[in-house]
Amino acid sequence: MMKNAYFTFDDIEAKSQQMLQDLERFVSGRRIGFVPERSALLILDMQRYFLDKASHAFVPSAPAVVPRIKRLAAAFTRRNRPVILTRHINSEGNAGMLAEWWEDLIT
Repeated sequence: MMKNAYFTFDDIEAKSQQMLQDLERFVSGRRIGFVPERSALLILDMQRYFLDKASHAFVPSAPAVVPRIKRLAAAFTRRNRPVILTRHINSEGNAGMLAEWWEDLIT
């Protein structure tokens, strides 16, 4: 199965702006303010398993997304705000269906 990149370097800005506009209808006038002094950045599962082009789990949008995540993390760090990174890990004992779906363990 061929995977396609949802985001590319050429369209990531326009598509992300469109996503934000599409979310406006769910907010219904309840604007949640961004307060940098009370914010933390949570970065989920940005590991080689999903970012390496040789991996069967490669996310094709990664090349366009990763530089933006790095810039955002740097901005939070410069402002002494928390940057929290998670990493998905499986063992043979807890992988369950993921081991079958991914065909290997995420370590």
